[in-house]
Amino acid sequence: EMQPEVSDDNRYRMDITFCGFLPDLTPGPSLTLGTQTVPWGASVCLKREDIEVYTPAQGEVIRGVNLTYEEWNVGLDWAVGPYTHAVKYDEVQVITNSARPTLNHTLHRNISLPWKFETVNKVTLNSIDDQVRRLELVMDAGFQVLESNESNV
Repeated sequence: EMQPEVSDDNRYRMDITFCGFLPDLTPGPSLTLGTQTVPWGASVCLKREDIEVYTPAQGEVIRGVNLTYEEWNVGLDWAVGPYTHAVKYDEVQVITNSARPTLNHTLHRNISLPWKFETVNKVTLNSIDDQVRRLELVMDAGFQVLESNESNV
């Protein structure tokens, strides 16, 4: 059976829109605190061997822990910097990792930061106890990157 033609010149048209072609910043599957690599959502018990001693100035001693995570862009477009990640401890922002550079789509990189307890981070050795505390990573904390999934902070 013959089909009627839509146009006289054998051209068939439709409008298309590219939807969801945005970056999507997410962390890798785990976080390393000191010597321990822990999956997100799990628990960790920090030990003496996880603690680092930082000496930023002569005679000054600050204790803390090295924190390492992966930054992934699983979206379909570049995450154009600068943008900011934040680390919170019991809802208090203790690390601001600002001026993150552009990250191409489908790429990832490791980020290592010192979490110094005895500075403005609201943690001192006197406040360390055996209570369960919450550590949280907030990707793109300032919502500077329009992402395809804004809910996976």
